[in-house]
Amino acid sequence: ALILDFERLGIQTDIQKKIDIGNTFRNQDKFLEAHENYKYVLTQSTESLLTGHTIQEIGVTYFRQNKFDSTVFYLNESLKYPFVDFDMSKGYTDYKMLIMNYGNLTQHLSTQKNL
Repeated sequence: ALILDFERLGIQTDIQKKIDIGNTFRNQDKFLEAHENYKYVLTQSTESLLTGHTIQEIGVTYFRQNKFDSTVFYLNESLKYPFVDFDMSKGYTDYKMLIMNYGNLTQHLSTQKNL
């Protein structure tokens, strides 16, 4: 994954810290607290890049919660913004492939849980 340098990009670094806090909560399986931090960012963000990144983090958090429909929804929503942690410069076909890959991954993981 690409690590964004929001300070170098001149983007709201104080709000970016809330994403980092949300990610910390997510890594501790404190999903409600993670979502609260992401929601705060969405209410304060004035940057498309930051908003898209936050929506992507929400999708990743839902993935960690095994809520795969929400995962795909939020990752798909994040594609509407100019940047996510993937190379989106190749066009719509790559977006579609990315979503298909997430769908395949979530399907695989859901079958693994039933073993």
